Amino acid sequence: MSIIFADGQALTKDVAAARSSLANPLTDADLEDKLCTLCAYGGSQVNAAALLTALWGLENSADVGSMLALARPA
Repeated sequence: MSIIFADGQALTKDVAAARSSLANPLTDADLEDKLCTLCAYGGSQVNAAALLTALWGLENSADVGSMLALARPA
């Protein structure tokens, strides 16, 4: 990407792999932050902390229905 300013100065940035792509995935902390932001968006009142706990324990869960219930807006 290049930006050329009115005075002729140019800034260029090359990105080999976009953030959150397979080559440059988000960290667990990034994913948690994104989920919390999305839960707060629009006042959904979804309890992000409870949903995160359920998601991180998904592979040991016998019932995903309870996790899905946590994702529903209040």
